[in-house]
Parts: sequence; structure tokens; C-alpha cells
Amino acid sequence: MVSNHLVFFLAFATAVGVPAFAAKPSPALVEVRPDGSRTVFTTTSINRGDRVIAQYSDTQGALRCCVRLAKQKLLSRADVSDELRGNRVSAYALAPLTGKDVMPFIGAALVFRGLVGAMERATLAGNADKSLPKVCLSSEGAHLRQSADGKAKAHLYMHFDYAVDPTCDQR
Repeated sequence: MVSNHLVFFLAFATAVGVPAFAAKPSPALVEVRPDGSRTVFTTTSINRGDRVIAQYSDTQGALRCCVRLAKQKLLSRADVSDELRGNRVSAYALAPLTGKDVMPFIGAALVFRGLVGAMERATLAGNADKSLPKVCLSSEGAHLRQSADGKAKAHLYMHFDYAVDPTCDQR
């Protein structure tokens, strides 16, 4: 028999739009600029209580995994597009980095909602090789790609106003 407390919790969580259980995370692109400002781009709206788990750059510029970040506000930016589905991409400001050793970069992130689950804990512990989307560069922008079972699940693209050396596979 299901307890009345569980039924009430599930009804309340559904009514206020809070997932009752750990949900599958949404892929996102994180950008750190030379001034330390940080932005996350995603096709998912980020609500209060959601968590952004993102790569960060160490003092030598190598990408590391992962830190938990909280959104601050919605921004008006249109330099990232959803190449897979054409959905609207939202930009959210994150707490800025401070200090003289800020390393600008573009990396991968995941947006988690609902209860903290095993995948989120593993990602924070640095065991995210398979769960984090991959980021690479084409000649004029950055691509965030995620696939599962050989099928594309996400593809965000950030256009640069300058040429860069490509790192993406030509496949």
C-alpha cells in the first residue's frame, strides 16, 4: 500500500513542476571569457534548484571535470544555435571567476534537475567520460555534440567572428 505521504509528495512535486526523481541531465556549453565572466548555453530552461555541472580550466589551461555552478540570470545572446533540432538556445550568467589566473575556454556541461542521483555524483567525482558531451572546434566555431547508441542527441554550435584551428573529426 502506498503511503499518503508519498502520494502527497508526488502530487506536490508535480503541481509545482519539480521532478520527484533524478532526471536525465541536459547537455550544455559553458564559456569562460578572459574577464572571468561565465555563461552556460542550453536548450533547457534552468530553474531554481537545478544544478549545472561543468568542466573547468586548470592553471595550465587543461580542461578538468567538474564543478557545480548556479545560474544567476538569463542573458540576451544569440551566438549559439541548436544544429540538431533548431530549438531556442538560452544563455545564463554564472558566478564569475575572480583572480589574475583566469583561463578562457569553452567546455561541456550538464544541467541536472530533480533529486541528486548517481550520475551527478559520478560526474562531480570526475568519472564523466561517457556522460559529458564532447566539444571540438571547426574553422569558425565550437561544436558541442552528444550521442548515445550511435545516434546524435545534441549538437550546439557557437559561431566565432574569426578563424581557429579545427579539432573536430571530419566524419
